[in-house]
Amino acid sequence: MEQGMRALVMAAGGTGGHVYPAVAVARAWLARHPGDRIVFLGTERGLERTAVPREGFELRPLPARGVVGKNPLAALRGLWSAAMSFKKSRTLLGEIRPVAVLGAGGYASFAPTLAACTLGIPTLVLEVNRTLGLANRILKKFADATTVSFEETLQDAGPRAHWTGTPVRALGEPAREHEKFGLLIVGGSQGAESLNRMMQHAAPLLAPHASRLFVIHMRGRGKGEELESAYESAGLEARVVEYIKDMAWAYAQADLVVARAGATTLAELAFLGKPAVLIPFPHAAGHHQRDNALAFERAGAAHMLDPDAGGQSLEEAGASLAEAIVSMLENPERLRLMQSRSRSLGQPGAAERVVEILEKLAGAKGRV
Repeated sequence: MEQGMRALVMAAGGTGGHVYPAVAVARAWLARHPGDRIVFLGTERGLERTAVPREGFELRPLPARGVVGKNPLAALRGLWSAAMSFKKSRTLLGEIRPVAVLGAGGYASFAPTLAACTLGIPTLVLEVNRTLGLANRILKKFADATTVSFEETLQDAGPRAHWTGTPVRALGEPAREHEKFGLLIVGGSQGAESLNRMMQHAAPLLAPHASRLFVIHMRGRGKGEELESAYESAGLEARVVEYIKDMAWAYAQADLVVARAGATTLAELAFLGKPAVLIPFPHAAGHHQRDNALAFERAGAAHMLDPDAGGQSLEEAGASLAEAIVSMLENPERLRLMQSRSRSLGQPGAAERVVEILEKLAGAKGRV
């Protein structure tokens, strides 16, 4: 491909699970084509509003809103915003004239990716979950290619699907700053109040092991303010923060990760070979987080807790979580096996493989 000022559009937004894989692909594209321009099309209120500019990319906002799982009035507003987003996307794509468009899944990507299809712009749909989301189930019929993170998703993704793994952001190897058993708790980019509450109930049960534990807990903005006192009362050394900007540092401190089962989190865990206790978000569309967690549990890379499916109270879930943590702490051989199984699921070079497919699509349609 020739060098020059070409544009590539990333249709991505809503949550980190959609934004950060697109960021990883954008960086991989620029590594090969440093003279090009990357433009993100996203929502006006999602994580991308701050994350995309912070990553150094241009963001053009769309009025997109969610539809699935909303009440009737909110769903109608979502459909109206989708129509407006589609119209605005066609205008923006006409101005930007990208060589290709990557749709990273979710409601934020639907209108711009579909608009690109109608304009004859090469399109690639990126599916990072084990189960195809609603937007991607529709878009795969029109897009030129689909990439998937899980091999078992290939059949559902259609004849133009490629198994690439999940593109992950660059993760260095920061120094470890302690000698204890490191426990990292993350509830996704926005935190998770129920996970905070589980750890609040788990903390007293971990007290007998306090001298051996070091905890880092990302509680989310405005959430889990009582966690610090819970850890302090249990005698646990803990660093509780609203948000972790340097996830590479946080992972480096961890021997075990307690997390939701979003695809980006799982890709990072596998990339680094981190064992995990996975607690899927019960309201995720199509229960895709549960499917993700089950895939990792079947591979021996994680232990899944699903308190909502089991009808557990938060107190009971906290006890189950404490039991799982202690089990890992007391069984280093099991932990080493999970590390190995987790690393075997990693797909280094996923972003570069997605870029190669984008290059072929753009070249096939005469845009490079």
